[in-house]
Amino acid sequence: MKEKILIDILMGIGLCVFSISVFIFSFSLEEKARVFPVVITFALALFSGLIIFKNIYLFALNSKKKSTDTTAGAPDKTKGIVKSVQKNLYPLLISGLCMTFVLLFPKIGFEISAFSLLFITMAIINIKEAIRKIYIAIVVPAVLIAIFYYGLKLRIPLLLENIFR
Repeated sequence: MKEKILIDILMGIGLCVFSISVFIFSFSLEEKARVFPVVITFALALFSGLIIFKNIYLFALNSKKKSTDTTAGAPDKTKGIVKSVQKNLYPLLISGLCMTFVLLFPKIGFEISAFSLLFITMAIINIKEAIRKIYIAIVVPAVLIAIFYYGLKLRIPLLLENIFR
């Protein structure tokens, strides 16, 4: 129970950091376009703060209840805790990858950044399956490029376009 509470606190802090970074990046937008991201980031920061305070309260209650329940012969739970922490940090890692994608997208192009985002996300979840199914990370950006570039006639930054000019 304590592990879940600590992970929820970390996730709340991560969401607060994410909302602050989106808030800061929103000032590069025009004034009319800035309203929606600013409102959303304030709401996200508010709810993240509530998650943090709720879990700090629960952690304090659990600490008081279980301070006398320590046993010397208890089995080692560290492997289960480490696995639990890893699985519960996936959303935070993937959110960080999405922020990196947004930052690198104009510089390295859509095809490389989308491939990297998809492949690294699949590798975080299961490295063996990511290597076996690398074609997904290749095909999905190619299909999206075809849809936007040829179907919708919208220009997206491409690295290959910049190389061959």
